[in-house]
Amino acid sequence: TTSNSFFVIVTNVGVKEIAKRLQNAGLLPDHDFCHYKSWIRLYFEDAYKQTGRLKQDYVELYLTDRCTMKCKSCILFAPYAPHKSDRPLEEVNRDLMLYFNYVDEVSVLRLLGGEPFLYRQLDSLIENLKKFRSRIGNLIVVTNGTVIPSANILKQLVEQDAQIHISDYPTNMAQKQRPALLDALQSSGVKYMVKPMGTLWKDIYGDPVESKWHNEQEVKDLFQECFVRCRTLYQGRLYFCAIDRAAQQCGFVKGTNDD
Repeated sequence: TTSNSFFVIVTNVGVKEIAKRLQNAGLLPDHDFCHYKSWIRLYFEDAYKQTGRLKQDYVELYLTDRCTMKCKSCILFAPYAPHKSDRPLEEVNRDLMLYFNYVDEVSVLRLLGGEPFLYRQLDSLIENLKKFRSRIGNLIVVTNGTVIPSANILKQLVEQDAQIHISDYPTNMAQKQRPALLDALQSSGVKYMVKPMGTLWKDIYGDPVESKWHNEQEVKDLFQECFVRCRTLYQGRLYFCAIDRAAQQCGFVKGTNDD
């Protein structure tokens, strides 16, 4: 390396070990290297100072508890939601309006569930997103691949240059439906990506019903090591952790005013 080299750790696997090796080589944290999360924060802070525009890298909207699967360790606790229901469209639209009243641009906005293609008012929501589309970098719908969207929704996604990310769960239902789903996406011209969950999945808490959860320090360590930037917009609040939002909804943990 040269004297002016600077390293950004872009992986989320073995971050502590990588940082340890860099320090053993004589490099200093936040001087010679940093994790990409730190770099992103500094980038957006500098952009605000330079332009006066508030930009964020990521936000997600949770639309429905309903799902075609019942994963025991669902990261958003969908099977354990007290009422398997869709969020009212008016509530979701209020969250969007509130968010964009403060934020000028966001790099990625994802629509999640449950299974978002089960959300009964998805077409109306996508239509409403048109007014904010120029302020959203990538608009993404995350699906488990078991539901084929209607022709109208596929048309809307193409018109808004949206993407579909398919979580490649190794279930019989998902694998059986996959060819028909991919055929529908390809024939309609929708951009999509199949994400292999076998290499990305991390079971954070085990059985959420039987789990004793973690003490405060363990929670802080998990948050720092988390490999996703799951800032969740929900009922007028921007949660810094989607799991926290979901756990509160299911009554597994109590919320606080500073969440």
